[in-house]
Amino acid sequence: MSNRDTLINQILNEQKNISEIRKRERVVQKIEKNVLPIPQKNQLEEYLGSILPDELMPSNVGDISRIQWGFFHQCNFDFGTNPSYDYNTRKTDIIKVNADAAFMITRIYRNTDDSGNSGFKAPLGLYLRDLQSSRQLMDKMIPLQAIPGQGDYFELPVPFLLYPSSRAEVELRSWLPNGIDPLATTGSGVQSLTFYGAKVRAQDYPQLARTFLRR
Repeated sequence: MSNRDTLINQILNEQKNISEIRKRERVVQKIEKNVLPIPQKNQLEEYLGSILPDELMPSNVGDISRIQWGFFHQCNFDFGTNPSYDYNTRKTDIIKVNADAAFMITRIYRNTDDSGNSGFKAPLGLYLRDLQSSRQLMDKMIPLQAIPGQGDYFELPVPFLLYPSSRAEVELRSWLPNGIDPLATTGSGVQSLTFYGAKVRAQDYPQLARTFLRR
């Protein structure tokens, strides 16, 4: 390519950049003057998808006080290497909800470091407890074997709603009967539970639950 052609390409690229800058300036001016066209309701989701990154895209489209975002919280439990499980085996972790929105839990994912009795097949069950009232969020434990792992999940029949600024206790407890010999295992006792759902800002939580579960 000759020097002349190179110079022409540079000029064209600069003109293209200037045109893009002018275009963005016009958008900013319209925003400042509050004259930016507002998309129709049936085009709003597509419009938001074109200007927002994936992590900011809401799960639904509607009034700002009723928009919800996908959210997850991870709890980790380490029962040690080559753990021995008995009736008294238990560990806890805490889910803390920020003040800006409630956390609606709909699914639980699970990951372990070992596929044997120390990890995936460990004789443990899950309890969730609301620390504001000490109420159990279920009347029976969820055996960890009911949470499949490997990218699959356990779908809660009814979502658990944790209000803004609240805390919930996550407990892994042995389901072995009292009085029997401990279960000695070999391998890693690390368990990881991920609670997935939505952060919501609204007073009408039941309506939000119906909207979320339809997706």
